[in-house]
Amino acid sequence: MPFIFGSQNTEEFYFVSDILNSILKQFNYQKNWKSIEFIDENCNDIFIANLSCKKISTFKKFIPKKYLSLNIISQLSFYPSLDSGMPLMFTPNFASNFSQTSFINSSLRRIGIKTNPIKGIQLLNKKIQYFNNPYPNSTFVVIFSGLGLDKGRKMSSKFIKRIVNELISKSLKPILLEEPGFIKESNALAIENNIETKKCDKVLDLFLLLSKAKFVIGYDSGPMHIASLVSNSITLFSHVSPNQWGSHIWNLKLYEKKLKRKNQILYYSKQINRGNNKDNWIIYKNKGNCPLHRKICSDEKCSKLDEGLIIKGINKIIN
Repeated sequence: MPFIFGSQNTEEFYFVSDILNSILKQFNYQKNWKSIEFIDENCNDIFIANLSCKKISTFKKFIPKKYLSLNIISQLSFYPSLDSGMPLMFTPNFASNFSQTSFINSSLRRIGIKTNPIKGIQLLNKKIQYFNNPYPNSTFVVIFSGLGLDKGRKMSSKFIKRIVNELISKSLKPILLEEPGFIKESNALAIENNIETKKCDKVLDLFLLLSKAKFVIGYDSGPMHIASLVSNSITLFSHVSPNQWGSHIWNLKLYEKKLKRKNQILYYSKQINRGNNKDNWIIYKNKGNCPLHRKICSDEKCSKLDEGLIIKGINKIIN
């Protein structure tokens, strides 16, 4: 993110993402997409689709100046910012942070690029099968604690313990995903909860681990988005709308149910990923979000999820 589309005539397209670059290299994909560092200065047609959460400064230094004023299409957010470009493209995302994948898809269509994300997910899962996967098919469940995320998306040790106890009661083996930059903290959480950690040195290792998990549980984040492509995922949404990163153009929603406890209400929704036939569950409080969370809110109270109801939801989902 964001995506830099080059010339369709010459089939040269560019992207800005170190992680995506690693995925393409490690999976050895044959592609006509290039990292933006290799952009052709003489390219006659540059089109930029920028998500509302990404600043222009991220890619500005790579782009010829003649394209920066007219060719940036930004997703409209609750707090439009010139740092992200003018929201010139009124798609189904207008006036709300609706599906990021819908925005990218509509951007691709605008310049005539045909795309089939469902087929892409099918090919991704088929590709994974060719690698030597050290993880056997098992009844383990990966927990992503979110140590490097903001307060509204971190799991406390107490909450992890509740998840662990719920999984063990279902004869499932909990595994904590070790997070880069938080190795000591990850190991401390694992020791405290008497569970294993798994370390993924490469992005490919992460794909392989998650693809063998029975479930992957965590707050809305990069690892959970990867999990939703290769495994059964249970993604928790707090201050970010589930419409933004939880409802994708490849998901088929089956049903939504309500969880109640005293004056607290949560919802859990079952979606089928049509690319891999896995379940992409989401648990959330409401479809909106807190637009000021990252800029003003000092804690997660604006959108904190009731942990007892989350456990109740996980119990129903696993059963």
